[in-house]
Amino acid sequence: MKQSLSYLGIALIALITFSSCSSKADAPIPTDATFVMHINGKSLSEKLPWSEIKETQWFKYAVDNVDGDSLAVVLLNDPSQSGLDINGNGWVYLANRGKGAYSALVWDLADADKFEALIKKSAPEVKIQQKESTSYISEGSTLVAWKEKKLMLLGDASEFTQELNNMGEETEQYDSLGNLIESEEAFRFTSDSLLNIAIELQSLKSSAKLGSDEKFADLIGTKGDVHFWLNAGKLYGNTLTGSLLSLSKLGSLVEGNIAAATVSFNNGSIDIDSKGYVGKELEALYKKYQAANFDETSLKNLPAGEVNFAMAMNYPPDGLKALLTLFGVDGLVNNFMQEANFSVDEFIKANDGNLFFALSDFNIKKVEKSFEGFDGEPITYNSTEPDGKLLFGAAVKEKNAFQKMMEVAKKLLTGKAGMSEESLSAVPYELKDKWFISGNNSDQIKNYGAKKTDHAFIDKIKGHPLGLYVNIASFIKGSTAELGDDAVTKSIADLSLAFWKELVMTGGEFKKGASVSQVSLTLGDANTNSLKSLNQYLGKIAKIAKDEEERQRKEWETTEPVDSVTIPAPEY
Repeated sequence: MKQSLSYLGIALIALITFSSCSSKADAPIPTDATFVMHINGKSLSEKLPWSEIKETQWFKYAVDNVDGDSLAVVLLNDPSQSGLDINGNGWVYLANRGKGAYSALVWDLADADKFEALIKKSAPEVKIQQKESTSYISEGSTLVAWKEKKLMLLGDASEFTQELNNMGEETEQYDSLGNLIESEEAFRFTSDSLLNIAIELQSLKSSAKLGSDEKFADLIGTKGDVHFWLNAGKLYGNTLTGSLLSLSKLGSLVEGNIAAATVSFNNGSIDIDSKGYVGKELEALYKKYQAANFDETSLKNLPAGEVNFAMAMNYPPDGLKALLTLFGVDGLVNNFMQEANFSVDEFIKANDGNLFFALSDFNIKKVEKSFEGFDGEPITYNSTEPDGKLLFGAAVKEKNAFQKMMEVAKKLLTGKAGMSEESLSAVPYELKDKWFISGNNSDQIKNYGAKKTDHAFIDKIKGHPLGLYVNIASFIKGSTAELGDDAVTKSIADLSLAFWKELVMTGGEFKKGASVSQVSLTLGDANTNSLKSLNQYLGKIAKIAKDEEERQRKEWETTEPVDSVTIPAPEY
């Protein structure tokens, strides 16, 4: 029975992905939900029909690896038999409740009788029960319940939240003699408890639903294929209780902190629009100290050539002092800086607020390494290691103040940090008129700013407080030395090189109470929908793996057996 419920859960997750379609926020999700995922199945199924998924090798491989008589196979091969409303709503979420937490998958039913008949036929060992007009099947901490037009799959998630709230703290306790004190058994939701929750959710009032939250309603109303909601304040709230964070005001960092994101599969790209909400105090601070757009010169100063990775950002240095005060750690930070003969005000005086980081000429190079053997003679071997030209830069507001900050940093690194003078001197850097530049290549540092270069990627990320660019194809191309002579790995690498192109991220603006950002993952095929392309890509990889598995099987079957050798018994 437990296996049947597992298959049912897996199959329904797959079905919900390509069957839910509503953008309405009115779902049986309580306001204390910490994580929610909503999937616009109608949009996804239009971009990638179920019939196309079934034709791919990865799908066939997945079906082949489950019991042929299982409920999962029936549902995956013919979703119309499920009784689910393929034009209904679909949700996956996590919610706290008392000492524990539970996870839920919720979707609409088109025909409850059809769903029950499918269970009885595909999993006859499963007993369908009823309570308060709610039908259900259960096993341990897993429950499937349905009533009228709503179906739910609930599971206990208490262990996850308890581990999260412990945050690596020692949970075992010992007495004065060192004997382990038996702790109270961890809380878990039983199937009976989950059934009560399911019945409660079936009749949840609108005011008690997460859909009544304006921010959540705005997210679900945003056009897209997948929506994500993460309430960090509720998820991590218990972690702060009794911790050092609660003694300061660092809890403000997660209080009211909500991340909302919309994913869209477009032609040639996967795009993510996100908003990050904060509490009232942080919101007031962000409004007062808004970041400007990053300085494009920081990237135009990069020497000519291929740039694999680049990030540029702007932050308001004068807002740092207000942030430390808000968190209640300004005194602690000032005391630490005073010991080093420095202050927050001097940091603000030294820094302009523009930073950048860049990586160029990335590759995995072959190297010969050696170590001393037992006989004292060197033993050499071939290996590989990553290589590239790194650059970091910080804009200088006042040169004398920045020089003092550098001297303070040197003392701290060679003092409390324990770094040797020799190691520190091996790090090349240069303090120019407007920029502090450091990295791992002296020529790159020297040539920074010698000539302006309009790198093509700059236009894709400029005009924002934060811009990030990743040339994915160049990383794949630069890693060829790591692949060796393995034909399968090379085939997948060639396929990936043609599939992936670049990642672009912009953001940092604070609008309508939220920090906004945009991410675009660009693919090699600009004319095909990215979801369809991704399905084909995974299918080709699965086929390569399947063909290699078949090749190895045939090779093993045709290998001539080794004749047995009789070893005479020793004579005594």
